[in-house]
Amino acid sequence: MQMLKHCLNYGILLSTVLFISCSPKFTEEAKEGFNLVHNEDGETLGYSTDSEISILTIDRLAFKDLNKNGTLDPYEDWRLTAEERANDLASKMSVEQIAGLMLYSAHQSIPGEATAFLDQLLIMENLMLKVALNQATYRMHRRNSLKRII
Repeated sequence: MQMLKHCLNYGILLSTVLFISCSPKFTEEAKEGFNLVHNEDGETLGYSTDSEISILTIDRLAFKDLNKNGTLDPYEDWRLTAEERANDLASKMSVEQIAGLMLYSAHQSIPGEATAFLDQLLIMENLMLKVALNQATYRMHRRNSLKRII
């Protein structure tokens, strides 16, 4: 009987540890028209419920699957630096997309005073433009060099 109690206690302890260590490290909060995902010791993500964006769980943390491919791409990984993310995204963009990015700025659609969020958005946007321009310039120089060789 003592052995049975010991086994049951051990089983309960093991189940509790497994449950805690396997549970997500984020919570999701539904708001009116959008959801907020709060990562433990990480970024808070927001997305529209109409956007069809799904949430990926990697290492028990939440990430937006922006391109809907079911895998975490470097530009979707908020644990990376802004420069690493911008470089990855710019490398995937065509020259036409880069040109379009220069014509439209996300902060134009946000009314009101500048906030910390808006400041971060503008910094990220400027970094993206810088990286995108560097990528586009490199591609054009490379294309021109190849034309001269051929």
